[in-house]
Amino acid sequence: MGPDLVAAARLATRVNGGDASFAVADAAWVPFADASFDVVVGMNVLHHLSRPALARAVREAYRLLTPGGIAVFYEPVENSRVLGWLRDAIPAPATRKGRKGRPSILQRRAWQAYQAELDDRSLTTREIRRAAVSFAEVHARGYGVLVRLKRFVGEGRRKRLPELDARMLAAVPFLERFGRHVLVVSRKAPATAV
Repeated sequence: MGPDLVAAARLATRVNGGDASFAVADAAWVPFADASFDVVVGMNVLHHLSRPALARAVREAYRLLTPGGIAVFYEPVENSRVLGWLRDAIPAPATRKGRKGRPSILQRRAWQAYQAELDDRSLTTREIRRAAVSFAEVHARGYGVLVRLKRFVGEGRRKRLPELDARMLAAVPFLERFGRHVLVVSRKAPATAV
């Protein structure tokens, strides 16, 4: 969490009457003692880390958790090579929110320039699971299968995609593996009685 995000979080906490402390730290080394927290949450963080840094960050989450504590990560993923290639083959236009467009992977020079500017990478659910090997339980749930279609449907239909996605995944859970996002909940083993 960068300084700008910390300032926004402080403001949100104050506006909502909350009480919280904030710190800026490297995800692979957080300056708190072992077993300091019952819950560790990371949202859209891991895909910005290299594979070794991701593994260190998940180990750090484990270290920070009390026995029985949980780590929750919500990340964009690409578990299907075919869908990933199709996504990259179809150019994405710039958005109204200021997000730059994405060239097609078939536009080699433009694609290389685009890749050089990225601060993130493709991540898979399998990679997160492997990093969470120390945890006693790891549960992953995919979301956002139909969100992949948002560029191809009108705004009215776009708003219905999450609802349709939830219904589809409830009926056919296997399709979770094609989701654009994953929620991973990992639980540290509880303390053993002596």
